[in-house]
Amino acid sequence: MILTPDQRLRVFVSSTLGELAEERPAVSRAISALRLTPVEFNLSPGLPRLLYVKAPAPGREPRLADLLVRIQQQASYPTFRTPAELGRLVREDLAVLLSERFTASVAPPPPAPPERPVARGRCRRASRRCWAGRRRSVR
Repeated sequence: MILTPDQRLRVFVSSTLGELAEERPAVSRAISALRLTPVEFNLSPGLPRLLYVKAPAPGREPRLADLLVRIQQQASYPTFRTPAELGRLVREDLAVLLSERFTASVAPPPPAPPERPVARGRCRRASRRCWAGRRRSVR
């Protein structure tokens, strides 16, 4: 995710053109519903990735099937059947991802107060007695 000039996060979307034609609008709507900006883009290193695979997909190209086998060795991904299901998954996962990112950037909470209050009254009385004794010795 990258900030745009209007300070909204852009979410890059990548898919096969033919296989997921109906799903791309559902993903764009899910991203826009979170006030983010969807942008079509290839996977890029260093950015968080959310992967989803349509199943069943009887007309899947063999090269894509091979790619999915390689990806599965490195990462897990949910499957979906309908554009609506994909939209729900994307919306939920983006909300979690954003929450985790912002939670990680928040400063740690201040230290907890001591369990027992400091007995300041007792310290003041002892201090007064000490100073009172000095006055007597000075006179």
